[in-house]
Amino acid sequence: MTTVERLCEILSLTFGVGNIFFLEDIYKFAIPILSITNPNNKTPDALIRRDLQIIRDSGRLVFVGGGKYLLVS
Repeated sequence: MTTVERLCEILSLTFGVGNIFFLEDIYKFAIPILSITNPNNKTPDALIRRDLQIIRDSGRLVFVGGGKYLLVS
């Protein structure tokens, strides 16, 4: 499973489709999980931001603004 797929799963299970959530909330739930699955990654917050952009570009996530996101699928 790629980190993008893993992050999609975390977002879906934690926040659900149609709900707005903050970047800080994503960090709170995703960093502990990604630290286990990617123990050599020293910058998990940067990895999350990169993967959020990939998910956004795929149309599954909308950046609402002010650090808020909306999962649409």
